[in-house]
Amino acid sequence: MLGLQNEREWAIFCKIALQKPELAIDERFNTTAKRTGNREALQQIIVDCFAPMTAEQVLARLDEAGIANAHVNDMAAVWEHPQLKARGRWTEVDTTPAIWRGT
Repeated sequence: MLGLQNEREWAIFCKIALQKPELAIDERFNTTAKRTGNREALQQIIVDCFAPMTAEQVLARLDEAGIANAHVNDMAAVWEHPQLKARGRWTEVDTTPAIWRGT
């Protein structure tokens, strides 16, 4: 998911992150309203630009462009996160089996 704040950011995103500066002035995408109206076409262009890249490479491009971003972990990465492990956030707890008696 991407969200750009203004036309200046859109132009920088096109030039640096996508490396397609011509998109900034493309009649289909040169305003927020037009980008919204042509969302599917724009989404395909962005996917095609980023598809051959790793997540780290995409984040590096966004950083270079000054576009706010963050990597979102999947659940496996959350469980393995070194900071959460260091803080002892995950512990095993013994439980007693519960007997459900219905209502």
